[in-house]
Amino acid sequence: MILPLDGLTNLGLHNYTVFANLLTLPMQPSLGVVASFNIVYIINVALSGFAMFILARRLTGRTAESWIAGLVFAWSPFLVARGSSHFSLAAAAPIPLFVYWFDRACTTTRMRDGACAGAMLAWAAFSDPYYAIYCVLLGIIIVISRLFVLSHEQASAGRRQARVVVDVLIATLACLMIGVYGVAGGAVRIGALTVTMRTLYTPMLVMTTLAAIRILLTARFSVAWVPVPLRSIRTIAAMGVSTAILLAPELYAIAVLAAEGRFSRAPVLWRSSAPGVDLLSFFLPNPNHPLAPHAIVAWLGQQPGNFDENVVSISWIGVAIIIAAWRWAAFRPSRLWLAITLGFASLTLGPFILVAGHRTFIPTPWTLLRFLPLVGDARMPPRFGVVVIMG
Repeated sequence: MILPLDGLTNLGLHNYTVFANLLTLPMQPSLGVVASFNIVYIINVALSGFAMFILARRLTGRTAESWIAGLVFAWSPFLVARGSSHFSLAAAAPIPLFVYWFDRACTTTRMRDGACAGAMLAWAAFSDPYYAIYCVLLGIIIVISRLFVLSHEQASAGRRQARVVVDVLIATLACLMIGVYGVAGGAVRIGALTVTMRTLYTPMLVMTTLAAIRILLTARFSVAWVPVPLRSIRTIAAMGVSTAILLAPELYAIAVLAAEGRFSRAPVLWRSSAPGVDLLSFFLPNPNHPLAPHAIVAWLGQQPGNFDENVVSISWIGVAIIIAAWRWAAFRPSRLWLAITLGFASLTLGPFILVAGHRTFIPTPWTLLRFLPLVGDARMPPRFGVVVIMG
């Protein structure tokens, strides 16, 4: 960033870390910048683990398992890797604490709990703006899970007929892709008509949409609406007011930019916007470990965004604990949190899925969500991985 030597500089769109900055203010005069930075970094790591412990204990009611959850989250490969350059992303404590207070607010419908959730949302924004967007997305998902109830139902004749139609469309599109793109090299001339298929981006988008429709037609469930009590609306309003008050300086700076016509967003390109992580990255052993094979570290370093932006390894110890709990303790994951984990994992993959460096052209939900206001401002899909680790 280049600042002018005279006059004021609007930092409304600057990725500042107010929370960490305030922590260092009383330390710097006596300890210096380096020591203050190290202390604040350790505080952020400890807070991330403690926040995850608090959330897990609320959701499970069990202390030992919650302690393990906090430990695995605080020292996850994702957060450790971000601690090597993107230090704001290592301050992940506001995300689980926001979910904690938001879940409480939805359960108790107390305005106080809503205001606390709003304070956590503001804290997330003052740690890293991406984390504030993730909190908003998590809040929307939790609200939707409470507003709608799924129930099983028998498949109707209309659904069966619709499945046949979709199957025919999928088969037809597959034949076109094989014939035009695979065999004919991207162009087929039929009389005066020329059918071209230079890439598989659009065909795979259509194919994925048809596959999703096919799955919905196969699933035998109906959706029922649950009425919203008035107290819940007041609680959400309290959260919004709390967030607006705490973020007032930033909101004012952004409003000034907008009024002066200087508020701009980077264009989102269909094929060349910021990519996500390779699917293989989720299953790699911890690349931060001293015994990690050098080939893994080198491969991650060659990906777009370099090493630290592509580390999303899921803890093998955490997975082993979950499998053991499933096998011997009758543990079954919450459907909500399973959906959150898988959903954010798909966003972490970016707009189109890569597997071991090979482009599949298969779109993810981020293909469309990146064009939405606010959500699209979280431009770097790999950072969604923090919610995957939390889940």
